[in-house]
Amino acid sequence: MDARRNNHLLYNFVKILKKDYDKFCAIHRMDKHEPENLINFIIDQDLIKQKNVTKYTVLYDYEKLMRDDSMKKTHAVLVLASKYKVSERHIWAILKKNSATS
Repeated sequence: MDARRNNHLLYNFVKILKKDYDKFCAIHRMDKHEPENLINFIIDQDLIKQKNVTKYTVLYDYEKLMRDDSMKKTHAVLVLASKYKVSERHIWAILKKNSATS
């Protein structure tokens, strides 16, 4: 019974999300076929929290800096803090919580 209820919930969620996304695109004169617009909509609707966007981006960029630029951890943190206008402590906290520094 739970699986059917979850499928129904997901079906309705997708239906509602699509309808609201179409309306969002029409209001903002955006192409609904552009993935960036869908991502903007999802963030705008607070379905993805800003802190998750920050975390995802910081982790991606940190790994890239460490791999491509062979940067030291401390310097990478300084670069990311400056780039995203957040404190170095915040960057360290993201990295520690997600074990990206190991």
